[in-house]
Amino acid sequence: MSRIESPLYEKLISAFLRIARAVHLYADNNQAVVKACSEFREILARIMEEEPVSLQISDGHIYFMGQRLRIGPRAAVTAERLEDYLTGRGIFGIVWQPEALDIPAEQMVAFFRILARAGEHENPLNRIRESLDEKSISWVRVESQQDIKASLPETASDDGKTAGVSGNNGKSSASPKAKLWEKGRKSYGRTLSILKSIADKIISGKPAGVAKAMRQIQQIVDMIIADEEIMMGLSTLRDHDDYTYVHSMNVSILAIALGHFIGLSKQDLATLGLCGLFHDLGKVKVPLKILNKPGKLNAEEWKIMERHSLESVLEILKLKAPPELKARLLLPPFEHHLKYDLSGYPKFHRRSQVSLFGRILAIVDVYDAITSPRVYRKTSLSPDEALDLMSAGAGKDFDPLLLKAFVNLMGVYPVGTMVKMDSGEIGLVARRPGGRHLDRPRVRILISNGNGGFVPGKTVDLAERNGHARSFRRTVVETIHPGQLGIQPAAYLS
Repeated sequence: MSRIESPLYEKLISAFLRIARAVHLYADNNQAVVKACSEFREILARIMEEEPVSLQISDGHIYFMGQRLRIGPRAAVTAERLEDYLTGRGIFGIVWQPEALDIPAEQMVAFFRILARAGEHENPLNRIRESLDEKSISWVRVESQQDIKASLPETASDDGKTAGVSGNNGKSSASPKAKLWEKGRKSYGRTLSILKSIADKIISGKPAGVAKAMRQIQQIVDMIIADEEIMMGLSTLRDHDDYTYVHSMNVSILAIALGHFIGLSKQDLATLGLCGLFHDLGKVKVPLKILNKPGKLNAEEWKIMERHSLESVLEILKLKAPPELKARLLLPPFEHHLKYDLSGYPKFHRRSQVSLFGRILAIVDVYDAITSPRVYRKTSLSPDEALDLMSAGAGKDFDPLLLKAFVNLMGVYPVGTMVKMDSGEIGLVARRPGGRHLDRPRVRILISNGNGGFVPGKTVDLAERNGHARSFRRTVVETIHPGQLGIQPAAYLS
C-alpha cells in the first residue's frame, strides 16, 4: 500500500461524504450531485490498479485494502463522520470492483441513493443488498461486521505491528476489558446524540425516525449481555445541564439490565431499551422554567408536569417507525409514573395492572432520579441509600418481585458506589461480588493527586482476607455520594 499516499485516502473519504450529503439534499441530476460523483470517481481511479479497492471499519479504525490507515488530527472528524454514516447503516466494509470506473454516472448516484434511503429501515444492510440486487449493481459490495472478520487480520495495522501496540514486546496496550469500555462509551455517546437530535426535530416540528436509535440500542443490548457491568458503570454518568437526556439514557441501560436479569429475549430487551430512551420524550413540551424550577411546583405547574407521560405517547406516535414497533413503544412510557397500585399519574379510571415494561421503567426511573443531583433537591442519594429508600415502596410504588430482582441485580453496593474502608482508603465499586459475600464487591481504589482530585489505582476484592487469618483485609465503613467530591464514577471505572 506504500504506492498510494495517505492524503489520497483522506480525499476519497471526503469525496464519499460529499456525495452522501449531496444525494441527501438534492435530486439525482442536480449539479452538486453530478460534480461530487465525478470527483469521487476521479480519486477512485487514481487509487485503483486492476484490483478492488476496499474500505473497512473495525474497532474504531479505518482500513484500506486490509491495512490500517493512520488518521491525523486534521482528518479525525471526517473519519468519524464516515464511521457514523456507514455503521449507522450496518455497513462495516465497502469493496469497489475495477468495473466501477466504467459504469454510467447514474449508477454511481443510484448506489448512494440506495445508501441514503436505507437509513430509516429497521434492517438497513439487508435493504441495501436487496436494492443492489434489484438494480443489478455488482461493481460494489457492502459488508457486515461479520463479513470483514474473514478479510481483516485481527492484528493488522499499517506498520505491521499489532493494532494498539505500545511497544511492550508486541503485546496489545489495550486489554479486552478496556476495549469494551471504549466501545461502551462510544455507543453511549452516539445514542445520546441521536436522542438529542430526535428531540431537536420534535421541537422544530420536523419528522424524526427511530431506526438509528434502535440500532444503537441493539448494540447496547449486546454489550449488556456480554458484560452488563460496563454499561451499568456508564449509567452512573450525571450531567446537570443535560439531565433529561442523560437520565433517559441511564433509564434505558438500567431497564435493559433488569430485563436481561429476569430473562427477557433480545428482541424484548431492544424494545424495552427504546421505551426507556423515549419515556420522557414528552418533556420537550414542558417549559424549561418548570423543568428547572429550584423550588416546589405550584398546582398549575404540577398539572403541566404530570402531562409529560401522555405527551411522550403523543410524540412517539409522530415518529417514523414501523407500525408494529411503534405500537410496542406506546404503553410503557405512559405508565412509568402510574405506580404499582395505580395511585400515581396520569389519573384515569383503570383496573388492569401496569404492564411488565411499565413496571420496570417505574423502578429504574426513580432509582436514577434520586441518585442524580437536581436543582430542586439539595442532596441526592448514594446508590445503596436509594435502594434502601425504594424498598419501603415495595407493593405500593413498585412491583415487589421486580424490585427484589433489581436489588439483587445491583447488589448491596451497586457499581459506581463510592465507599470508605476501614483501611482509610476510598474507592468506587467497580464490579459486583464474585462469591457468596454480597456486601464485598470489587473496588477501584482512588488515590489523591494532591490537587483536590483523584487518579484511579488498583482494583481490590473486599472478600480478600489477611493471610491465613479469618478477618477481611478491608471492610466498608460508610458510603459517600460521588458528587460531594466532584467525581463522575464512569470516568474512573474503565
